[in-house]
Amino acid sequence: MLNQVRLDEFLGKNRSKNKACVLPIDARQRELVDFGVSCRYCGARGEEWIIKRGVRHNTKKGDAQRWYCKRCGRRFSPKRFGNYPTWVISATLSLLLKGLDPSQVANELRLEAKRHDNKNLKISRQTVCNIAERFVRAVLDYEERKKVDCVFREWQIDDTPQHYSQQLDRQLAKSKKHDYDFWWLTNIIDTESFYWGVTIASDKRDADASEKAVRTAIKRLKGVPDIWRCDGLESHIAGIKRVLPNAVIFSKTKTEDFGHINLIEGVVHSFLRSKGVKKRKKFRSLKFLQILADLTRIFHNFLRPFDSLGGLTPAAKIGMAPPFRSWEELLEYIAWH
Repeated sequence: MLNQVRLDEFLGKNRSKNKACVLPIDARQRELVDFGVSCRYCGARGEEWIIKRGVRHNTKKGDAQRWYCKRCGRRFSPKRFGNYPTWVISATLSLLLKGLDPSQVANELRLEAKRHDNKNLKISRQTVCNIAERFVRAVLDYEERKKVDCVFREWQIDDTPQHYSQQLDRQLAKSKKHDYDFWWLTNIIDTESFYWGVTIASDKRDADASEKAVRTAIKRLKGVPDIWRCDGLESHIAGIKRVLPNAVIFSKTKTEDFGHINLIEGVVHSFLRSKGVKKRKKFRSLKFLQILADLTRIFHNFLRPFDSLGGLTPAAKIGMAPPFRSWEELLEYIAWH
């Protein structure tokens, strides 16, 4: 499991100007990932077709390697997630998962750039949110494009509540359009690979949210499980039946069997609360809650190895992607795929 580090350790003082910050890695994940550079225009791959052709210099984004394709004769460079160097993107994602608000992340990044690079980094709270949103969208697109050849035996579905901000409380009280006190995160996990298939943020705890979660998980993982488990909530059962009328569902309340869905409670919900989506943290918008929940899910699937999986990450277990050691490796892999 990736070690949790303090902020000052992550933003280490020995980082050079263009060197990306690297998180500590698990001892099992020593081998570097082969990203296999391919042409983004014709798909050519390999040394016989792809060669280096100069470096693109940019004082704001940092240097980027340029490549040339002999097959189509075009030049290209890796995809960027915003107009900032890789270390800024990586630090933004890591600090958000440590529970810092976007405004706090922006302040820390400005201080870091000024202390080490002697430059004024212009980054705002909204820019931090935009960086996270672009990265999450890129990974979601990759998950939908990737073909996974895996048989799923059992999926568990459950939801967990989340507070919204006091300012939003007053706005909702004045409008009187809603009668709820929480937003809800509906999650689905595969019990064998621990792959966290989906997390859906919604303003109601109903069958529509469960149905959306089920449809998204099936579309993303290209398969359906043999068995479903839930905690007896009727909306989960109704949502599953809308999509899969003949699904086999084992449903028990916590009174009947407290450990019926113990896996999703222990692996997903406890991990969710230990990262950016704190239980007492109050969000200003449902959209940002969805972004941060998806960011936590991506970290779990692509950067969190398990001993029970032989040291693999859930994504590596089902063949979604190789195991990664840091945000930088995941950023580079998604950029080339």
